[in-house]
Amino acid sequence: MLADFLRSVLRQGPALTPVAAQRIGATAVELAASVFAHHLDADAELPPEARHRMLLARIERFIEENLPHPHLTPAAIAAHHHISLRFLHALFRARQRAVAATIRHRRLERCRADLADARWRAVPIQAIAARWGYTDAAGFSRAFRAAYGMAPSDFRHRADRDGQRLSRGPGWGPGGSGAVYLRHESGRAPRSRRADDGSAGGSGPRRFPRGS
Repeated sequence: MLADFLRSVLRQGPALTPVAAQRIGATAVELAASVFAHHLDADAELPPEARHRMLLARIERFIEENLPHPHLTPAAIAAHHHISLRFLHALFRARQRAVAATIRHRRLERCRADLADARWRAVPIQAIAARWGYTDAAGFSRAFRAAYGMAPSDFRHRADRDGQRLSRGPGWGPGGSGAVYLRHESGRAPRSRRADDGSAGGSGPRRFPRGS
C-alpha cells in the first residue's frame, strides 16, 4: 500500500497545489510510520486514528482482491482481520457506503465494465456476474437494475449499439487506478490486470480465509 501510494504521488505530485501537497505529505508520513510500526511490532505506539486508518486501508484492499469470492461478506472480512463485526461497521461509518454496500457497488461496477467491453460480448451475462461473485442470476439482474436503471442485457445492447466504451469509474481497483484487459491469441475471454503494478485483479481471490 505504501509503495502504491508513493508511486501515485510521484505521478500526480507536479499537479498538486501547495495545500494538497501538504495534506498528502502528512498522509505519506503517517502511512510510512504505520508500516514501520507493523514490522517492528510497535503498533500500540501509533495514535488510534492512524491505526484505524491503516486497518481500513487493509480492509479496502482485501475487498478489492476478493470481489470474485461469493462468500465475501462483512462477517468474513471481520473474521479475517480479527475484529468484531460491530467495529468493522464503525470503521465504515464515515465512508460513503457501508461494508455490504461497498462490496455490492464494486462488484456491480466490475460487471458493468465487462458488459460494456466489446471483448466480452460473447461471454454470457450470467458468467460475467459469476466472475465477480454473483451466484444468483436473478439477484444480480435485480441489483443491476436498481443501481443503473436497466437490465444487464439492455445495458449491453445499448453499449453495443452506441459503440461506447464506458468508463470504469473511480471505484475500480485500489486508489482508482483503473484496469487494462489483455487480449488472448486463443480468443478466450481476457484476463484483467491492474494497470499500475500488473498484479492479478479479478482472476480470483488471493487472501480469502480458508474454510469460509
